[in-house]
Amino acid sequence: MSRRSLAFGICILLICSAIVPITVGFYVKVSRTEQPSIIGGGKTLYVGGNGPNNYTKIQDAIDNASDGDTVFVFSGLYIEGEIEIEKSINLIGEDKETTIIDGNQSLWVIGLINMYKVERVEVTGFTIQNGRTGLVHDTGINSEKNIKNEKNEYLSSAGIYDNIFRDNENGIVLGWWSSNVGIGKNEVLGNEIGVILIYSEYNSIYKNTIVNNDIGIYLVIGCHENSIDSNIISYNKKNGIYLDNIGFNEICYNTISYNEYDGILVDNSYGVFEKNQIYQNNGSGISVFNNSGGFWIYNNEIFNNKLHGIKFQNCNLSGIADNNIYGHKSGCGISLQESENNRNLIEKNKIEDNKFGINITGNENDINNNTIKDNSKIGVLLESSNSNVISDNDIKDNFMGVYLDKSSRNKITSNNFQNNKRSASFIRNFNNHWDKNYWNSPRKYPYLIWGRVGFFLFLIPWFNIDWHPAKEPYDIKGII
Repeated sequence: MSRRSLAFGICILLICSAIVPITVGFYVKVSRTEQPSIIGGGKTLYVGGNGPNNYTKIQDAIDNASDGDTVFVFSGLYIEGEIEIEKSINLIGEDKETTIIDGNQSLWVIGLINMYKVERVEVTGFTIQNGRTGLVHDTGINSEKNIKNEKNEYLSSAGIYDNIFRDNENGIVLGWWSSNVGIGKNEVLGNEIGVILIYSEYNSIYKNTIVNNDIGIYLVIGCHENSIDSNIISYNKKNGIYLDNIGFNEICYNTISYNEYDGILVDNSYGVFEKNQIYQNNGSGISVFNNSGGFWIYNNEIFNNKLHGIKFQNCNLSGIADNNIYGHKSGCGISLQESENNRNLIEKNKIEDNKFGINITGNENDINNNTIKDNSKIGVLLESSNSNVISDNDIKDNFMGVYLDKSSRNKITSNNFQNNKRSASFIRNFNNHWDKNYWNSPRKYPYLIWGRVGFFLFLIPWFNIDWHPAKEPYDIKGII
């Protein structure tokens, strides 16, 4: 591949907003490799040091290497840009702190080129800095038609381990159709984008420290079945992770904190978020926009973000379950607001010590088996929302338990209302169904829920009736 072609490819990586999203695929858990799989059987070529036959330039050693060889680079400062690897070799630095490759503002510092015809490349033990891209993995394939026509095609496998990427525009880029690449145990610091994937699949990003970039990790245009696992993603100047028009990916076991915008921002994308700790971000913990299904957030701890714990906007057919969400003093634990959010499941979460526990604008959502407590304003707020089900929740110690605003045909059944300053109320609502709720104490007679009905400023007191109040609290099987 010519440098001009590769340069064009890297530029294309940054163009994302106008691309039509692909159809979501089925879920496949991505495996990861704990250590680099060093290619063996070849000779070792040395760069730097004081051996009589050592190379002085990394590119010269690579050019003279063959498949299976190792290029070992001694500690030192190497001012080299646009290093190209187009063969199955190991590129190993003596010490990542002291073996420094400075790209001197070149288009890329290390380029893994035409990877469709290379079995595997390993890069480990370097500081890679001062390039427009630190390391780019490029298959040489720029369309699905291309990939089907290529012969002798490999899986574009590579390992990028235990390096420092700093002060580049993009730290690591996986380009078109990159797959089976492991990005592990790197420090990715002070880049505009730490790690970016485009049209890439079955890759693993794990155990990296990704801090002080503009965006930590960016997946864009058609990426699917990638795993983002066990990373520290903190103190980035925008979002920790940004998923933009992509397929199904897994994000799990990460610590995502102290980012200036959202911890995770998702736009028209799909996936599973599991067992992450997401806290102290300056926006929301997780923000999801324009999602039409296939999204699942479960078993995360999400706390003390400045806005909301989880925010959905125009999202449907997704699930939020088994999360511990707390400490959002000026926002919501879970916010499904600002546009319609329909047919979502909110189940078995512990939602406490927020301003609002759950706030929904949308229809046919199911809120069940949650513990919703100690929220300073309202436990569950429905606004312009119809045909939702609120059932089997433990709603206690809130200022207001449930409040319905311009919302109708909702079912509020079999919940515990305990020790709220006011259990429930409504305004401008009709045809809501209250039944079999426990209202602070055993009751023999129907329970009245007071509110107001009318139009505009003409409102009159009114009441709904729970005809069959429970005589004892339910044993709610929630997260805790």
